[in-house]
Amino acid sequence: MKKWLSAILILSLMGSARAAVWTEGTGPERPYPGKAAVDLGENMGYMLVYPTSSVGGSAAALQGRLFCDVLCVYLPREDISPGKGKMLLYEGGRVIQTIDAQDMTCVRVRPMTEGELQGLKWGSGVCLEASLDRSLSFDGDYQVTVDAGFFTADDGRIDSLPITRRDGWSPKMGGDYGVSGLVYTRSGLQWTGQDGEMPTRTPGAGDRLAFDLILGGDAKYAVLMSMSGTVHFDQVEFSQSGPVEGLITGDDPDWTVVFLNERGDPIDEVRLRY
Repeated sequence: MKKWLSAILILSLMGSARAAVWTEGTGPERPYPGKAAVDLGENMGYMLVYPTSSVGGSAAALQGRLFCDVLCVYLPREDISPGKGKMLLYEGGRVIQTIDAQDMTCVRVRPMTEGELQGLKWGSGVCLEASLDRSLSFDGDYQVTVDAGFFTADDGRIDSLPITRRDGWSPKMGGDYGVSGLVYTRSGLQWTGQDGEMPTRTPGAGDRLAFDLILGGDAKYAVLMSMSGTVHFDQVEFSQSGPVEGLITGDDPDWTVVFLNERGDPIDEVRLRY
């Protein structure tokens, strides 16, 4: 599955041409000045999770913006591999998705992008991503727990510590507009959910999608489009929030939601490509 998220963590810096570098006094063992250095041969070291609730003003950028269908763990080291155990996503105290560390269709470790490195002011690092069956909702009450050893470092010699509900990873979407609760469904598979359809992370021709379109703030209108013609929407122009459904008409679907201001000028977009 191939995804492109148009807004993640530090969108405003993704256009920078300057390569990320560690500044003097910082490095993988001490990613920020004034922090204590750790022994990366003995400890996993520093990490950041995304998205999460704002803590004061400093973590506001770690809230999801526009759209989020992955849970991310960022680490300023490059020897990370999936380990073992589970990641659980809760909504309202109920488990809504269980992710196995060894599920390669769902979990991957990738290099951080230049934009992510610039945004976090790191010189290097990786992101462990866990894909969600349904993207996060703007009004969702979420928590995440992670088993010890869900990822490892130093050729498996160092295990990650557990994240418990007490630790407080509470994914949250922020902002006035975006794509909320996106799910792709496939008919004919056994499931007890809505309309007998099963969520899929590999959508293709004949599958359907559904989400809640959120408009507010500067975003007064939204337009849906599929340049490849692989997704069909009965309605493509919107001036108020509400549910949206679409039919996938071709493999490798791609589609975009463009948000416009009062004058009709584009101000943001969410682009999906598989």
